Amino acid sequence: MSNHPPYGNVSTDRPILSAHVIGARRLGGAELFYARLVNALHRRGHATLAVANPDSLIVNELCPEVSLIPIPMRGIWDLWSRWQIQKTIRKYGPEIVQTYMGRATRLTHLPTDRRFIHVARLGGYYTLTGYRHAHAWIGNTQGICDYLIRNGLPASRVFHIGNFIVPPEPSPPELLAQRRQELAVPPDALLVVAVGRLHPVKGFDDLLTAFASVPATLAGRPTYLIIVGDGPLNQALQHLSEQLGIARRVRWTGWQRDPGRFQELADLVVCPLPPRTVGQRHP
Repeated sequence: MSNHPPYGNVSTDRPILSAHVIGARRLGGAELFYARLVNALHRRGHATLAVANPDSLIVNELCPEVSLIPIPMRGIWDLWSRWQIQKTIRKYGPEIVQTYMGRATRLTHLPTDRRFIHVARLGGYYTLTGYRHAHAWIGNTQGICDYLIRNGLPASRVFHIGNFIVPPEPSPPELLAQRRQELAVPPDALLVVAVGRLHPVKGFDDLLTAFASVPATLAGRPTYLIIVGDGPLNQALQHLSEQLGIARRVRWTGWQRDPGRFQELADLVVCPLPPRTVGQRHP
């Protein structure tokens, strides 16, 4: 388990400036970004409160000194968790409450007897029914922000703030060569790398179809596609690569704690997102 201070023992020697609420249990792109942002704020001296599922893998990604409040958030109709979130916000009085993904956003309804600002962060083109009660919205791409405004959210309260990563130290050439050997790709291969959950809300089927139109060699160099991630469509997507006749040029790494070491190999990084994801629910 984590080394965080005992649950509920939140430092009150200075005002809590922001609380960050997330309900997921597994680790994915949104969850790892949540941990990076909370940790970065903490290291910059920003008094930060993390609200998360106590059984979530996110807990182990947070700095041990980050104040953590455990709330299970079992689903969007978990009224007990909704009450606990509201009670926590009233008790510690953060100036800003930022929620991540649909479940946490739907469960977070701030007390009306005090002034709080609820900011909801979206990483996709989700149905906005469970997001409209927030006071402001952050899209991690300009396209998402445009979608929010087109669907009736006030432009003055929609903000584009992209995700960030912690810049790694460049790997030495011999390590890069070793990674290529592990992937069974030639030293001179051109590599296209995509990272994400193998799920219908992503566009990996479209990516495979597009890659099938890429010649097997370009300028005398073989072309390969590296897909970093796992999910319910794993087998279906691998079957699709066989149907498209590109299976021998596609490598599947499975879920990776550090996808950056594969992106470092890339000649091209692709983030697929098909148009049909617009309006879908987010867990």
